[in-house]
Amino acid sequence: MELEKNKKKRSVIRQLTTKLLTKIEVSYSKTDIALDEKLENLRDFSVQLAEKLSELKHLDSQIETDTSVDELEDEIIQSQEYQEKAILWKGRLQRFINQHTGNHEAVATLNETSSNPTVPETKVMKMPRLQMSTFYGDSSKWLDFWNQFECTIHNNGNLSKTEKFTYLKSLLKGNALSAISGFVLSDRNYDSSIEILKDRFGRQDIVISSHMNKLLSIEPVRNISNVKALRKLFDECEIQIRSLESLNVTSGSNKNLLCPIILQKIPEELNFEFNRNRKEQSKFDITELIEFLRKEINCREAANLLNYSKPFSDKIPKKAETNGITLSLTQKLQVRLLCQR
Repeated sequence: MELEKNKKKRSVIRQLTTKLLTKIEVSYSKTDIALDEKLENLRDFSVQLAEKLSELKHLDSQIETDTSVDELEDEIIQSQEYQEKAILWKGRLQRFINQHTGNHEAVATLNETSSNPTVPETKVMKMPRLQMSTFYGDSSKWLDFWNQFECTIHNNGNLSKTEKFTYLKSLLKGNALSAISGFVLSDRNYDSSIEILKDRFGRQDIVISSHMNKLLSIEPVRNISNVKALRKLFDECEIQIRSLESLNVTSGSNKNLLCPIILQKIPEELNFEFNRNRKEQSKFDITELIEFLRKEINCREAANLLNYSKPFSDKIPKKAETNGITLSLTQKLQVRLLCQR
């Protein structure tokens, strides 16, 4: 009897919380009201939301105590999933209030203490909202994801571990989310989830293997005239090489292993040209190869750019009525400058 009563009460509190979250979203998104009024509204909403969360946690605890073991897991998952959005908004409100309260008070103090009417007021620049990337379980993207999450969420002293855990779960999909799906929101489980994710997706050997696999799977380009495909190949290679550099794979003897992989991907003419002109014939240098490809592709793109308006034709062109100069001095200079970049 007591269990049904608590569930009924929780249902009502959840309905009220959902309505409150809708009001918060509307107020948070408003841009046509004064900052003072907006801060006041959000402070009130923050207090109300904290009370609702406290009530829900208390009711969840009572319901879990009276729930049978067979139904306990579903009950915990359901209650945690509902609280996630509320906890996210609680943290978002607190950060907004802290950020704008400090700036607003600084402006007010400056205006009150300044006796010179010509002193301009301090303006608060509204920064664009930071969009966090979602991690799906690709180890080659783990370092980018973790560095962003660590700076923005993990090292944020204004957030509790439960709030950090809520943010973390909202940014995971696929295999990454499945790896920690069994954990409920708690301080201890947040630390455990971080360790699991680092061990599964962030180990250096796994990250290196992932980048090497991407390098090996790059589509080769055999036609030296296909400049667009060459540019795509170069960009993909450079991304993986830079990532491997950050892991110290391109230093020492390891760098000798990367050149043959890339040389197998490029046209035979470029392969021959690089081997003929490289500085040290006894060993490869990945930095030298990347720089060689960059200059070659830049030159070919420059030449194509100057002739982009000429349609392709397999017909023999008529004899030109000019003095035989194929490129003007200006065009030659443009090609030379672009090739030197």
